[in-house]
Amino acid sequence: MDESIYFIVYQLPNIFPVQDFFTKKDFVPDRHTWLKAISDLLPRQMIKSQLALAAILHEYEPANLPVELLLL
Repeated sequence: MDESIYFIVYQLPNIFPVQDFFTKKDFVPDRHTWLKAISDLLPRQMIKSQLALAAILHEYEPANLPVELLLL
């Protein structure tokens, strides 16, 4: 996987700080929205690779997302 093609994505927060465009309440409201965005934005070959997808989620998923508890 060649991450160099995504260099602009890595630089966007430096150019357009998130806090200048979004408030905390309207950026990523929940994990479902976050996962939907990932599946919509990433190339198919990255989503097909469970290892690549897990690495991306681990690295970039906001730690403060509300987590829905599973009741068994």
